[in-house]
Amino acid sequence: MRYKIRGVRRKWKRIYPQFKHKHKLIVMDANSYVEKFSFNLTAINLFTIIGLSTILLIIITSIIIAFTPLREYIPGYSNPKQEKITYENKLRIDSLTNYIRLQEMMIDNIRLVINGEDIPSADNYISSKDSVNNYDNIEINPSKKDSLFRLYVRKQEEKLRGKSKYETIKNYNFHPPVKGEIINYQEKNIGIDIRIEANKAINSIDDGVVLLVINSSNENSLIAIQHKNSFVSIYKNCQNILKKHSQEVKKGEVIGFTSPIGKKYNFPYLYFELWEDSKNVNPLDYIKF
Repeated sequence: MRYKIRGVRRKWKRIYPQFKHKHKLIVMDANSYVEKFSFNLTAINLFTIIGLSTILLIIITSIIIAFTPLREYIPGYSNPKQEKITYENKLRIDSLTNYIRLQEMMIDNIRLVINGEDIPSADNYISSKDSVNNYDNIEINPSKKDSLFRLYVRKQEEKLRGKSKYETIKNYNFHPPVKGEIINYQEKNIGIDIRIEANKAINSIDDGVVLLVINSSNENSLIAIQHKNSFVSIYKNCQNILKKHSQEVKKGEVIGFTSPIGKKYNFPYLYFELWEDSKNVNPLDYIKF
């Protein structure tokens, strides 16, 4: 073992002077051979300069990657702005999906009404269960403040339900579709029949977008309009409907004319319905005829 150590020492003593041996690097002009500049180098100095340059290059590269947009091109790094945009787009898609589903439900209900069929209960529309998270075992115990707030909201809802017909009409200020005599309305009915002269103009009750148009030679001709605040108005037994699907209408604008045909009665009439949040409501509580 000692002989091996001594051998290594002898080799190091022979190699070490070579590291300290000075070399001169001269840069000369290729044509005139005039010396431009020169400097002395040793092997130790050369290795030191190369090592420090390598470390400095690594540090500069790390700083550029960490604090500049270049890091986005390296696998594993994410873009916070892009993640935020993606999350917001997911929320928009989810909202649009729910809105489209509600619109489809409303159109289905309108078609059922046109065909004289019963509208299914809202309990039949069961939302899809979350396939990712299970919330069945979550227990929510309302606090005292929460219970008091719920009681306050319930009382306010009861006050709103108890508002008079005049207050409701004043709040919404709908334009009457026609001026006529209400000849058939009962609590169990969905809409109302309004006795009116033939070829009388029918007006939109508010600004909105045409949701459905059906032209027919019998009493099934109708137009449905989507209004703000989730209201939908339906005008049946029309003729010469002036609006088309997806067309915008203004409050009080003429959308068609009353039909002279009346199989239900021996005189012309307009059948009118008003819906709020996919539920039919009494038009007399919202419109002054």
